[in-house]
Amino acid sequence: MTEPTGIPVQPATHLSGAIGTAGGPVPDWGLSQGQQLAAGLVFGLASVVALVYSVRAARQVRQPYPVYVMLSAGLIVFGEPFVDVLGHFKFPELDVVPYLHAIGRTVPLYFAPAYFFYFGGFWLVTMRKVAAGVTTRSWWGWYAGAAAFALAVEPIPIHLGWWVYYGPNQPLMFFGLPIWWGFANSASALVAGAILQLLISRRILTGVATLAIFPLLPAVFMGADTMMALPLYVALNSTDSALVANIAQLVTIALSLAAVCVCGRLLVGDAPPSEIEAKPPASVGSR
Repeated sequence: MTEPTGIPVQPATHLSGAIGTAGGPVPDWGLSQGQQLAAGLVFGLASVVALVYSVRAARQVRQPYPVYVMLSAGLIVFGEPFVDVLGHFKFPELDVVPYLHAIGRTVPLYFAPAYFFYFGGFWLVTMRKVAAGVTTRSWWGWYAGAAAFALAVEPIPIHLGWWVYYGPNQPLMFFGLPIWWGFANSASALVAGAILQLLISRRILTGVATLAIFPLLPAVFMGADTMMALPLYVALNSTDSALVANIAQLVTIALSLAAVCVCGRLLVGDAPPSEIEAKPPASVGSR
């Protein structure tokens, strides 16, 4: 386990005893106001860029749903404490300005903008790629790039103490980041973005109905992510064995790859929405 040096620990906090006490104590530490400001600025600037991108995309398609996609990502915060407890993930809490607190976990204010640029931006780019038409190679290339990005970038804030993955039973890590997170998070985001684009391109979500993006997209993402990560969640909270956790990590990675594979097979050869929208409604119904 990689944690900021000198972090005090506290007894493990779990969901009302619903899961085990494996994984050891939960770390607890603080972050200076300057560090919180720096983190907030980094995530905030990235979110502004992502929001501008969504507005430009909305103008291109002449519909507001790209902005809805970006804004809906902010709702993921309500599932964050649940994921943090099960995945043995922790933000600092001492002297940290809180944004949300639930089931023994606090999400700091400085992290709030991260949902918009990371998940919202990822969903929207995925949707635009699907809209343009994907091949097997381009689909897997996009997934590989997303997973590589997660594995390359997230160790930086971990090193800075902005968050940590804790416990002696964590599986194999890459500079403090359990490898499976990059695979599962990226796969879940790909699946969620692709499903939404298909719903829009096939006119299932049109007009006012696109407001359903707000509850639907976060729910699809969280559901996919939770099911892919379930083997690891069970292992982390059932046993202190790192061997079992590493086996579970391989299963989670396999589930992630399987989800990307199935989704890719559904998408390859699917007509881009620009072609669908160019046809009159009668022809769309005859497809």
